[in-house]
Amino acid sequence: MSGDLKELARKALEAEFWRKIDRSGGDAVCWPWMAASRHDFGYGSVYWEGRHTQAARVAYILHHGLTLACVGGDLVVRHLCPGGSNPGCCNPHHLKMGTQKQNMHDRLAEGKYDRGDDHFATKVSNREVRALREEYWNAPHGKRPKLEVLAQRHGVYWGTIHRWLRGAGRQEAGGPTGELEPEAEARTNHARGEAHCMVKMGLLQGWVTAGFMQPGLRLGS
Repeated sequence: MSGDLKELARKALEAEFWRKIDRSGGDAVCWPWMAASRHDFGYGSVYWEGRHTQAARVAYILHHGLTLACVGGDLVVRHLCPGGSNPGCCNPHHLKMGTQKQNMHDRLAEGKYDRGDDHFATKVSNREVRALREEYWNAPHGKRPKLEVLAQRHGVYWGTIHRWLRGAGRQEAGGPTGELEPEAEARTNHARGEAHCMVKMGLLQGWVTAGFMQPGLRLGS
């Protein structure tokens, strides 16, 4: 009998949840969240199974006969609405679980992320990135500037310069791109591998721990 009561209570909660969603347009259109409770950016918010979560997430699990515990916390709801991502949509036919990386690709494909000169945090203009690429790729092989020199000039990390030169970032800036030769990364002032002081320290500590060296001895002594 208690099991029946729990089942009835669950069905009542589900019915109350669906009443907060406008499903009158049919399966083909978006089902907007009608309640006042919302996350930032327009996502519906609901308390479900002991925690606050997106209404779209609940709509997805109910449609597929799942619970929140079945859907890992590392997964997000991707809104794949026909007219473009609609944050307030709770139509399970428009929803798909995926990674944050997939979700970001969805937004990029829709042009919802500002890029290059249009982004508020851009420190290096498209014109400067294009000129940087031209300077690097038009220079004779072996005489190209160090990545760190370019990075210091533009106030960014040298790895960012590496991405720009390859075309892995700031595609909208234009200009020549290509695969950097392996020695290009070596043309920075950053010590790597066995040349790095921490690598030496780690190697020395490992030898001492393993009993190959006595504490206090130095490499080369």
